[in-house]
Amino acid sequence: MKSIWETWNRFWFKPIPSTSIALFRILLAAIILVLELVQLLPDFDFYYGKCAPVSNRLMEMIMWQKKPILDLFLLNPDNLLWYQIVFALTVIASISLLVGYRTRLSACLTWLGLVSMHQQFPWIDNGGDGFIRITLFWLMFSNAGDSLSVDRFLEAKTALLPEKSAPPWIQRVLQVFVSFTYLYAVLSKLHGSMWTNGSAFYYCIRLKDFYHFPLPGFVEGLSASGIFSYFALIAETGMFTLVWFPPTRNLALLLGACLHLGIDWCMNLGLFETVFLASYVLFIPPSDWHYLAQRLKQFYCYCQRKTISAS
Repeated sequence: MKSIWETWNRFWFKPIPSTSIALFRILLAAIILVLELVQLLPDFDFYYGKCAPVSNRLMEMIMWQKKPILDLFLLNPDNLLWYQIVFALTVIASISLLVGYRTRLSACLTWLGLVSMHQQFPWIDNGGDGFIRITLFWLMFSNAGDSLSVDRFLEAKTALLPEKSAPPWIQRVLQVFVSFTYLYAVLSKLHGSMWTNGSAFYYCIRLKDFYHFPLPGFVEGLSASGIFSYFALIAETGMFTLVWFPPTRNLALLLGACLHLGIDWCMNLGLFETVFLASYVLFIPPSDWHYLAQRLKQFYCYCQRKTISAS
């Protein structure tokens, strides 16, 4: 029992460098900026302006029903200028989160802005947006600004000081959340028959509303459908089993990455696949990132020497 308790405490609370969660912060903020500037901004007036399909009064009747709602837009309802100010502040907070300036405050403000946009017009929301809001909420309490950030640079006054280490419990919470998402996905698939009989992929690639890029002809048959359907189940199972063991972690991440890249090629699901791929950096230990940084530095020095010798 003592060894189990020590393993539990070591998993949640043994200090580690913040490289992985800092990289996740950067990727998540970049995805949020794409969501805001590419998907929401061009149609902002349609979603939130006076000509929006659903008014505040109708939202109160069919959705809010006079319940407490966390929505900054409602501080000054039906005022497009106020809506634009909230949106602009959310974008600024997202940029601040990307560079790691006042990281926890930036995460909090970005989360408030995204929650407000969802509450105001929930019909543009999907599973990827929910995933973003949940992970962003936990980042408010994390040490994601302890590395690769303006906060760290200002604190150290130089980039040469050693990296800070801290208990990784927030990173562990996010890892468990990602793994349980895959567990839920597998259990949901096993309730039906299409995934177990191998026909699910055949029907998924024929959903015209989600059509993305063309597929080679040989993958559109029922035989290929069985292979890809079972591959999806295996890859998702690996992301809540094999990913927790160092010898099999990279294999699980590779299978999961292939799954999401394949789905993104077949189906246009917005940023859904990109968000899950970004979460994979949480499972990569800081030692691997440091090793990669050293190798890249060696390669850069090698290229410099070749350039100098050639000149």
